[in-house]
Amino acid sequence: MAQDSTVKKTTVLTERVYGFWEVMGYVGGKLTGELSTRLNIDSKEKDTVLTEVKVELGWIKFTRMEDRPVKE
Repeated sequence: MAQDSTVKKTTVLTERVYGFWEVMGYVGGKLTGELSTRLNIDSKEKDTVLTEVKVELGWIKFTRMEDRPVKE
């Protein structure tokens, strides 16, 4: 019994968010997106790409993986 051992390769982009105003813009964008989703305002399907986001604010640093819209 042969199994398909093909691994689908995906491109992972990296985005670095650092500094007070960039982090505040990032968090504000996340809150706005969540609000529009909960109020059913944003109903348009968008193409997304897997993105690693590195957030740095002083000694606070964390990384998260997100599906971000494709920039045209």
